Amino acid sequence: MASTIASVAAGLGVPPALALAIANQESGFRPKLHYADASGRGTDTGLYALNDQGEGKGYNWKDLLAPALNSKIALSEVAHVLGEYKKNPNNVLNQFSRLVRADYPDITHAQIMDLAGTMGEIAVVAQRPGGIHHGAYDYAKSINASIIGQAKKMAKSPRSQRLPKKQAFHVYNSTSSRVAISANAAAIG
Repeated sequence: MASTIASVAAGLGVPPALALAIANQESGFRPKLHYADASGRGTDTGLYALNDQGEGKGYNWKDLLAPALNSKIALSEVAHVLGEYKKNPNNVLNQFSRLVRADYPDITHAQIMDLAGTMGEIAVVAQRPGGIHHGAYDYAKSINASIIGQAKKMAKSPRSQRLPKKQAFHVYNSTSSRVAISANAAAIG
C-alpha cells in the first residue's frame, strides 16, 4: 500500500511523506473504506476518503476502492496546491486562513502563522477538512506530526531503507523548514 502511494506521489511531484500522512489521516490506510460522511455531504470512499460530492464525483464508488486510482485523484489536487504554493504562497495562506477560521473563529493570527508554510497547510488547502471529525487547524497539526513521526522512524531505519535524495522534501520558504528540514535529514541522512 505504501509503495503504491509513494509511487503515485513521486509521479505527481508530491513528497511521499505528505501523501502517506494524508492517507493515514483520511482513512488510517484502509483502502476499502466506504461510509456516509458524518456531515451529511455524500459518501467517502477509499484511501483518501474521496467524497462522491467532491473529488470522487463522477466515479463509481467501487472504482474508488482501487488504491492507485484513489491516490491519483487525491494527490493530483495536492500537486495542484503545491504548484500554486510555489507561484504564490500568500494565496495558499489566505485559503488556509479562511478554512481554519471557518472551524475556529476565535483563532489568533499567530496560531495560523505557526502552521503557515508547512506541509499541513498544503494538506488542508488540498483536502479541505472540517466538520465533526476534524477541523482544519487540527488536521494541519496532525499532518505535520505524522511527517515528523515518519522522519524519526526513517532516521532509526538502516540507511538502505531511507528515501533517495530525489524523494526528499523541498523547502519552499523559510517557514516550512521546521517540518521539511527534519524530514530531509532523516530521508537523506
